[in-house]
Amino acid sequence: LMTKALASLGLFALAILLIALIKTPGLRLIGVVVASLGMATAEIGFLSATSL
Repeated sequence: LMTKALASLGLFALAILLIALIKTPGLRLIGVVVASLGMATAEIGFLSATSL
């Protein structure tokens, strides 16, 4: 459970860094995709945690 939370947190942090550092709109989109992946992992992680 903690690994899922840490993974989503890591992805989210990475995405924020990507969006902040990259000035190209096309590459910025990748950051947004990574952020949504991080949020999805967080949602799945919390859902499985609460359903136990």
